[in-house]
Amino acid sequence: MKPVSIPVGENTLNGKVWKGGPQLLLAFHGFSNSSGIFGGLAQMLLPHFTTVALDLPGHGSTEWNEKEILDYPALCKMVADLCAEYGVEKLSLLGFSLGGRVALSTLVALPEKIRSVTLLAPDGLKTNPIFAYANGSFAGNFVLDDLHKHPSRYEKLLTMLYRRKVFSEKLYQFFLYHLSQTTYNDMLRTSWKALGKLYPKPAQLRAVFARYDIPVHLLMGIHDPVIKLKNGEYFAGLFPENVTLHKLRKGHRLLTDDVYPEIAQTLLNP
Repeated sequence: MKPVSIPVGENTLNGKVWKGGPQLLLAFHGFSNSSGIFGGLAQMLLPHFTTVALDLPGHGSTEWNEKEILDYPALCKMVADLCAEYGVEKLSLLGFSLGGRVALSTLVALPEKIRSVTLLAPDGLKTNPIFAYANGSFAGNFVLDDLHKHPSRYEKLLTMLYRRKVFSEKLYQFFLYHLSQTTYNDMLRTSWKALGKLYPKPAQLRAVFARYDIPVHLLMGIHDPVIKLKNGEYFAGLFPENVTLHKLRKGHRLLTDDVYPEIAQTLLNP
């Protein structure tokens, strides 16, 4: 394993590369994780894949100027440069949770360079209209900055929503814990602003699948309180010819030793 750095405008996405087999895998982690989360899987894939895993803005070793966003043209250039550097025509994508939304956006950015996509409990399957409006808007940025300065105000709001059964117990505890930690609060603010334009729409994906026969494997935990199984079922129903849904007896954490073999199979035999 070696460190890797990819320039994006005035910023740099840092991460790790596990050099192995001739195929190339580009992996994106979830919120509050880092590129190191793919270490175990990357070792398993070494005979077949070289894995490049990147730290998303605000995570791991990536320092990010919040005035810049990670957009579709940046993803397009990133994929093209990686394919040229490693001498491959196409690469595979892997995304977990927040990284799933980035992987889907990468598919939209440059589909002709994508061999297959594997999504693990991914964000971005169903766009929340409130989030879609908030991203990049004055009101959305105001709330995000205010949350960063005064998280206690939003802890009260979360509690009220939980008591009204808007959130499940597990999801409430998940949000409350991350909101109360300064490090996670900083990650949220940075990543929300940097990735705010990466919300692939069904129409964009429909256009991609109409031109390219790209297999998408969607692995979902039936007990996941964060990304609900019904979101995966909805997404698979939109694109039945391209998306294969795998239902696992797991929660949100899918990058575990017992799931590695199934993830590997989706990459080796897409």
